[in-house]
This record gives sequence, structure tokens and C-alpha cells, in this order.
Amino acid sequence: MSLADRVAAEVVRLRSDARILTIDIERLPGRARMEHRGLTIEGDFWDLSGWKYIIGRRIHPDDVIEWPRTICAAWKWHGTPRVHFAAEWLPGDTSWLHAAWDAYDEADIVVGHNLAGFDTKKLRGAWLELGLPEPRPFKTIDTLKVAREFGFESNTLDALCKRLGIPAKTDKYSVEIARRHHRDRGTVRLLPRPHAQPPAHRPGIRRARMQPVRIHRPQAECQAAPCAGTRVPAVPVRGLWRQRGGEPA
Repeated sequence: MSLADRVAAEVVRLRSDARILTIDIERLPGRARMEHRGLTIEGDFWDLSGWKYIIGRRIHPDDVIEWPRTICAAWKWHGTPRVHFAAEWLPGDTSWLHAAWDAYDEADIVVGHNLAGFDTKKLRGAWLELGLPEPRPFKTIDTLKVAREFGFESNTLDALCKRLGIPAKTDKYSVEIARRHHRDRGTVRLLPRPHAQPPAHRPGIRRARMQPVRIHRPQAECQAAPCAGTRVPAVPVRGLWRQRGGEPA
């Protein structure tokens, strides 16, 4: 059989029985703590540039207490109704990452929103930390890249689903609930309940409200409430960062 015939045969096979995987992940932000101009600053971050508006620079890796991490994934095979779910708080510890790897390794085509720029990259990093090899080659269909070809004002999956008449999210992903869910080992509902129809949306959103950055003022500089040793949220005041109840930070 010639190479052209083999390629043609593979195309026919993919059209007829390609394994098409739709997947989404959820993550927790990291935590960092640093000394800055006599203050101790601590809070959540998604990337090392996340605090530039406060400290004017990137977070140094040595200031990281806990790195952001992927905590769960949900996926579905095209043509089947079942939605698979795996998470780090479920029995087996890191086995959920192996389950996600198995799904990628089995897939011919992987579909997701911002899949190429986010989900797959984050999973590959987690797999590398576990010493797992790359899954076998697959084709990526990133619905965010597809949506950008149509000139919509918003390309979030929720906005697109609502505009196109597709069942959208019924709930939102929350960092606080996710942390509590992990601590309580699954007794708190983290993701929206499945739709009556096969869900066409991701099980939640990634941009979630994080805990505020907290600034700790040394006792020597504390003139009024809050007292020394109390961490309070920093709030923007005309371009400056002021402690609630204190002097400009």
C-alpha cells in the first residue's frame, strides 16, 4: 500500500471511529508571602505577575508558599452520555492525574475552550512533575480560537452559549468552596449539577474570586486600629494602597 493510500485509509478511519474527547480542568491559586517596604504581604496569585499592581514587580519564586495547581478534571467522550470526573481529593491521591492522562492518550481529537493555551499546558506540567511521558499525539480543537474567528464581543464560553442558545452554566466555580471541598473530602458541592441534556459547557469557570492580598504592618508603625499582628485587606484609594482602618501603606 502506498503512503497516499495509507493516509487516505487513516482519514476514513478517523471520520468513522475517531475518539473525540471534550475536557475541562479547574485549578486553585497559589499563595505567596513577602516583605515589601517594611510590610508583610500575603495572598493568592494565579501567576507571578499577579501582584505587579501592588508591588511593582513579579513575585519571586522564593516568596511562593504554595504553587497554583490543577485540582480536578471533567471529560466526556463524543457519542456517550457519561461525564467522567476525577479530583485530587478523591481516593487515590494523584491517581486522578493518571486518569486524565489515560483519557488524553486514548483520544484522537481533544476539544476544549482555551484548551491549547491553558488546560493541556497545565496538565502536561502536572504530568511532568509525576514523571509521566507525553500521551500519544492527538489533534486539538480549541473552541476559543474558533470563536475568535466570528467577531463576538465576548468569547467566554458562558457568553457564547447564551448567545447561541446552548444550555449554559447554572453555577460558578468558587475558590473558597473548592478549598473547603478539598478539606472536607467531597462533602461540599464544588461544580454545577449535570444538565438534563448532555452539557455543552465546561463544568465551571476558571476566573474565580480569590482571597484578598493582606498587608501586615509592623508594631512600631501601628498608630491606631488595626493593632499589630492583624492582617487586613488592602484596598485601592486613588492609586494608593491603604489599610482599612489604618494609614496609607
